[in-house]
Formats: sequence, structure tokens, C-alpha cells
Amino acid sequence: MKSCAGLKWIEIPSTQDRVRQMKALPLQLLRIFSLADGISFLVLLYFAIYEKRILGRDDAIRIPGMVHGAFFTVFFLLLIWCWDYYKWSLKRIAQVFISALTPAAPFFLEGSLKKEQHSLQSK
Repeated sequence: MKSCAGLKWIEIPSTQDRVRQMKALPLQLLRIFSLADGISFLVLLYFAIYEKRILGRDDAIRIPGMVHGAFFTVFFLLLIWCWDYYKWSLKRIAQVFISALTPAAPFFLEGSLKKEQHSLQSK
């Protein structure tokens, strides 16, 4: 921000900066929903193991299951978008998809996705 005579001016990003940010949008959304999916998966496991099996509440996984299902569906659609948009290899798609099926893997995958997003934004 620049200031002049007590007034603060907001700098508007250049067109090139906005284009760089838009190129990274699918990957940024994939990162967000990958983490949301990972968190919802862990919450679902808690409800499935503790609430349903130990406490015997049969309806314990209905709502967490629906939330996780919604996050996973959006994640899968974003994965297809990234596959098409960035021309990812089948190996990369399999790596990202399999990480979504493993409880803590999305948190480890986050580093490589973040690095890839920053490299797209810096080009």
C-alpha cells in the first residue's frame, strides 16, 4: 500500500499477476478441498470408530458421512479439472487420488501441491 498525505492507496495487481493467479486457481482449489477432505475423513473415522462402534450410536456417521462425501466429490471433480488443465500424467493423478483414500496422506501431499502452485504463480 502506498500513502500520500495521509491517504492510503491500494495497488491494483497487473494483468500478468492476475493471469498467473488464474493459472493456479484449479490447483489452489484442489489443495483446499484436499485438506478439507482429509480433515473430514479423520472426523468420519472418529465417529465411525468411537461414536458408532464403542458408544453404539447407529446414526453417528450419517451427517459426517454426507459432509465427507460432498468434499470427496468436489475433490474428485477438481482432480479431473487439474488433470485436463495441467496435462498431469496418470502417475500424478494416481498419487493424488490414492492420497485421498488414505487418512493422513492429504497432509503430506500438501507440500508438493503447494510447491507446484507457487511455481505456476512465479512463471
